[in-house]
Amino acid sequence: MMKKLLYPIIVLAMLAIAGCTTNNGDIGFLSGYWRLDAIEVDGVDDTTYNGNITWAFQNNIIEISVLLDYHQRENYFGTWTRQGDILTLDYTHRSDALAPGTGELGLPPAMHLKTPIEIAFKIGDNPGRTMTLTAVTPESQTLTYRLSKIY
Repeated sequence: MMKKLLYPIIVLAMLAIAGCTTNNGDIGFLSGYWRLDAIEVDGVDDTTYNGNITWAFQNNIIEISVLLDYHQRENYFGTWTRQGDILTLDYTHRSDALAPGTGELGLPPAMHLKTPIEIAFKIGDNPGRTMTLTAVTPESQTLTYRLSKIY
């Protein structure tokens, strides 16, 4: 009887452990997937942006994805840090096959950032499910990103 009871408990414990969604602790409200809803360049809405970029945060990794036709995606990987209301994205990493800021270690052109780049955004409005980020690029453009949490 004890064996019959012990087996389901072990299975449930293993499922609970495998279901963790964060590594190295809680990363707060950033955890999960965000949609980049709008981009402003120097206070002017970028009407060419298609609304097809998502951001995913886990641990210190950020994945920025562009949804293409037929549900294909281009993925770009970097790292991030947050101190207070400053979110820094680092797209200066390299691999054996890729130079810094190229290929999947770069950024989508629609984001108006030239890579390689490490850029600090000020977190503005953040009522939990939406977020506004603002930064000044090395080219002295003011970029504002408006994001909403998908899940």
